[in-house]
Amino acid sequence: QNHANSLGLTKTAEFISSMQSRRALKRKNIAPIGHTVVGESGLRIKVAQGKYRLLSRVVYEKHHGVKLKPDEYVLYLDGDNSNVSIDNLAVVTKAELAQINHALKLPRTNRNVEVTKAAIAWSKLYIANRDSHA
Repeated sequence: QNHANSLGLTKTAEFISSMQSRRALKRKNIAPIGHTVVGESGLRIKVAQGKYRLLSRVVYEKHHGVKLKPDEYVLYLDGDNSNVSIDNLAVVTKAELAQINHALKLPRTNRNVEVTKAAIAWSKLYIANRDSHA
């Protein structure tokens, strides 16, 4: 027994719970590079110690040999954020995504791929037209 126990001191349930949470957090950091986890916006892949990125961005960048800008978003054409097939991914700007979400109100899941592609084309034309009249 240690000195604290011999004095009649015990750990509270709150302290024990917080220590278990800390251990759990440390265990999360030991996942190997390349490990994927499910997030609310799609699959995330561990790219460095303590750093995860959306798998869709990684797949798109690697396939096209580009680095996406912070205002560029990868859109899942069919609305399924677990489908990271390159044929299901398209890049849109923040402004284009806003038009797609606001004006067209596409469903977030179970989308028709061709309708989504048309929505992207429409948003690009809309923004180009808007900007030319500004």
